Amino acid sequence: MIENPSPFGSEEQANEDSRTSSSDPEALISDVQPSMTFKQAFGPWLESRGGFISDRTYRDYNASKKPLFKFFGSIPLEAITAGQIRQYQAWRLRTCGSPSINHECSILQQMLKRVRVWAKIADDYQPIPIPRVGPGKALTEEEEARWFAAAAIKPGWRVAYLASLLSVNTSAGPSEILGLKLEHVRLNESPPEMQIIAGTKNRYRIRHVPLNDKARWAVEQLVARARELGATEPAHYLVPFRICKGSYDPLRHTLSWKSAHIEICATANIQMRNLDVAKVLDVSPSARGKMGGIGELDLQLLGGLSDAWKKTLSGTGKFAVRNGHLPGVNLSAAAQSVAKLGGVGGDTPFTVLEGDINIKDQRVSSKQIHLDSPSGTVDLRGSVGLDGSLDYQGQVVVNPGAVAGTGMVGSIVGGLLSSRVSKITVPIALGGTIESPKVQPGKGVPSFAAPASASGTAPSSAPASQPPAPENPVDTIKNLFKKH
Repeated sequence: MIENPSPFGSEEQANEDSRTSSSDPEALISDVQPSMTFKQAFGPWLESRGGFISDRTYRDYNASKKPLFKFFGSIPLEAITAGQIRQYQAWRLRTCGSPSINHECSILQQMLKRVRVWAKIADDYQPIPIPRVGPGKALTEEEEARWFAAAAIKPGWRVAYLASLLSVNTSAGPSEILGLKLEHVRLNESPPEMQIIAGTKNRYRIRHVPLNDKARWAVEQLVARARELGATEPAHYLVPFRICKGSYDPLRHTLSWKSAHIEICATANIQMRNLDVAKVLDVSPSARGKMGGIGELDLQLLGGLSDAWKKTLSGTGKFAVRNGHLPGVNLSAAAQSVAKLGGVGGDTPFTVLEGDINIKDQRVSSKQIHLDSPSGTVDLRGSVGLDGSLDYQGQVVVNPGAVAGTGMVGSIVGGLLSSRVSKITVPIALGGTIESPKVQPGKGVPSFAAPASASGTAPSSAPASQPPAPENPVDTIKNLFKKH
């Protein structure tokens, strides 16, 4: 992970510079100057946009500033180049999806346009392509019934249950429901209604929504819950923000019920599609930043919802992640790493990662996990514990051209490239934990496929009359795996 990705100084320096920016609303537009650092300019620029964008867009822009500050914070606007933007995109791809990165770059683009310096780099800027995925899967009536039946079981899923029930009966989206205040709910009207004001995509979505019986019941339950949590004033939110266990702030609304939704979907045996894997893993500190991509999951779970749920959990299924990346893992260096010739730092993009799932005895086992990457392939079998422990055996297949190095590694790889090897198959063992995985040599020794000759067959061996050749690089790698 890059500690300070910006080549123009520390974030602390950017924080210091930001204190010099103007706070005079009348001068906000003129105060944004090309010589200002990104962090100096961001506040005045955003304030100047306040009257032209919705409150939601304003909040989204403000929420996107943290990574931009970390990378561009101390760089003058006029000094930002297309190359630096590409570096930023690569850095963010380690922990974030392409839609969010393009959104952040759009903010940067708007600021550079304001100070008339975007034109000189516009031709060299390229947004990250958005993965082409199909539309989300609509629930059947049976799946919807099972989803709500599962959601009603666990108290911690109650907000997700009530808000989803309200959504399917009113067409209100998650942001619109989260933006509801007690003053927007009118249960005594005929018919009862709620007023959608905050959280709308545009002003045309502001509307009065009548409540049918199911929607009215859901609102009544949410109002009762809000009052129990301290929401007593008309301006208090219907779904108060949780500060910590047992403490809520009714002047703020909760941010999402997405985590509960994912848990309910798994419990209800519903297929999940178009998952942003980086965002899903972000809820777990040990798994955060370990993978990105678009995921698919088919899973059937059985088990209780008591405190001992890990002991009772069982199930089967399959998964796939497409067009993703593995931050911190360099597949092309895998052969070197397991032979103790180098590390695996870097980043591996992959086209597909897929496998089977069998959950039993507090472990998630797989008979076959397969990864396809431009650098090669990985096949694994084994299991991961619900405690995060890893126990996998398998092999890495790489092209010699992808395994470049210097010194001893360079000598071996150079020999491979110049002699008789088209691909390397290296056995590996994956242990440790999800948070700190360890790659070691697996059972057996590496194998090497000879390149085809011009006639399509492997080259013949040397005549027996010739003296034995010195040990070649292939044998050097094999000997590293021999037990002494």
